[in-house]
This record gives sequence, C-alpha cells and structure tokens, in this order.
Amino acid sequence: MSPKANPKSRKELIKQLHDSALAADLHQRIYWIYKNKDDRAKYVDTLNSYLGFFASSIQAHFVAIVVILYAIYEDRHDTVNVGRLYEGASAGLKASLNADYARAKAIWRKIAILRNNHVGHVSDSLGIDAVFQLANITYDEIKELIELTKKLLNSFSYAEDRSSFTDSLDSAKDTYRLLDSLSKSFRTNAI
Repeated sequence: MSPKANPKSRKELIKQLHDSALAADLHQRIYWIYKNKDDRAKYVDTLNSYLGFFASSIQAHFVAIVVILYAIYEDRHDTVNVGRLYEGASAGLKASLNADYARAKAIWRKIAILRNNHVGHVSDSLGIDAVFQLANITYDEIKELIELTKKLLNSFSYAEDRSSFTDSLDSAKDTYRLLDSLSKSFRTNAI
C-alpha cells in the first residue's frame, strides 16, 4: 500500500519552490566565482593547491544547479513545480506572467537536455561535448532562469497573500572570504 498523498497548499508550494530557487542561486554564485576568467585568474594558485577539493566542488555546484532547476520546472503533476502554480493561477495572473513563464520554460528545456543526457542520466550515444552542444545553453541563460524563477514565485506569492521573498544569504561573499583566506595561507606557507 502506498502512503497517502498529502497535497501542499499553494503557499507551501510557493515557499518550497522559492527555497529551491534560492539554493540554485547560491550554487550558481559559487560556481561562477570558480569558473569566470577574472576570479579564476586571481585564485588559480589557490584552486590548484586544493585541486581535489575544488575540482569536485565545481562539479558538485554545477550538478546541483542543473538538478534543482530541472525539478523546479518539470511537468509532472505529482511533484512540486512552477507549472502547477501557473496552471492553478487566475487567468489575469497567468496573462501577466505568460511571457516570463514561456521564457523560463524555453531555458528549462536546455537544462532538461543536460539533466537527461549528462547529469541525471548519462547518454550512451552522446559524449559530454555533444550534450553541451545540443543543449546550447549559456551561463547567462542559467542566471536568467534563476532570476525569472524568483520573479515568478514572488508574483505567485504576492497574488496569494500580498507577500514576497527577500534573499539575505550571499554565497559569493562567503566564497570570496574563503578563497582570500586560503590564498593568504597559501602565500604564507609558500614563503
């Protein structure tokens, strides 16, 4: 016998999806510090000094971003996803969010290619380069999807009870502090 379903209220769905979007945002901020050319150049010696940690950390943050964003927009009716909120919204709210939701879904399809062929499943016929070429997704699109998601969820939340979310966590600031501390330690020990 399967457990009884315990459907969540719209407010619970919105909160859970916001928490997921926030997690994706925190991961992408860290990932970007590791990968963008300016920060990478500044911290390359530190990253290379702890290569095992940072190589796996970079991969872990990327996987987290893909898995979280995939889940936020998947089309199942038995999971927590933005589509359920959108479909259950009033006609007026849907009309006001239609362009943002359509853009988010267009980017999500690219995330789905990554998730379904490289992260959640590994394609037997496509190599990693082919998967990324097929997905044709940019880092800016990933950031855009996260921002669109937060905007949509704030709109749903406001329509529900006139509330909205503010994000106070800053993973970028903490990552810079960590890297600066490690860099200082590395320079001190190298002398």
